[in-house]
Amino acid sequence: MIENIRKYTGLMIVVLVLLFIGLVFLGDTARNSFAGKPVMEVNGVAVSRKDFDRMSGNALQIPSALAQASPLSQSSKVIASHYLGESVLANPMTSAASILTEMTEYLQGSDPGRFLANRIAVREAGLDYGATPGPDEVESFIETVLFADQDGNFDQVAFSEFMEDKIGRLGIGSRGFNEYVRDLLTAQNIAKILGAGIAADSSTAATHFSLDKQNITAQQVTLDMLDFEKDLKPTEE
Repeated sequence: MIENIRKYTGLMIVVLVLLFIGLVFLGDTARNSFAGKPVMEVNGVAVSRKDFDRMSGNALQIPSALAQASPLSQSSKVIASHYLGESVLANPMTSAASILTEMTEYLQGSDPGRFLANRIAVREAGLDYGATPGPDEVESFIETVLFADQDGNFDQVAFSEFMEDKIGRLGIGSRGFNEYVRDLLTAQNIAKILGAGIAADSSTAATHFSLDKQNITAQQVTLDMLDFEKDLKPTEE
């Protein structure tokens, strides 16, 4: 065997060089052929099979994979009601899984293709209307609603186990999970904007939504008029 290798050393070198040249000049073509053609296109955005599975088929399994089926604490319900309305407060069985299920079904979660198309459309509308939650808001929702214990505190152990056992198995990853939650929250924010009867241009709607999301802290200040009476000198006019 070794003698055969030595005998054809020159030929093997030539073959390796040709393979290297082929990879250099045909690399993009090879990658495209392995990647395959897009399985669908939404608003000019081509979606590969891998992205379709990750953002649609696999993402649709997240609500059922969520182990927290126990009712949420009142504080967690209050936070969830900012997106889903007061109905979550009245339901004693509101859980993290039921909340994700409701928000997923809102985006036509029963049909993978429609669900993905709606996710892409929601992302664009969220930017237009200023309704896309930032990373901090997404993280807060995950910690205070989806993975909160009975006291409303973040359950780090449950979150870590979910990310490792469930999200890792689905091939979504932590970034993909955050994007999934962000898209669901964006859809609810847009629903609030449209539900409020704002049919004006997107910039006006974004301004109204931004004002609605503001937290304003006020403090009462009492002034003693005796300190000012000495300086008040009214004229006849």
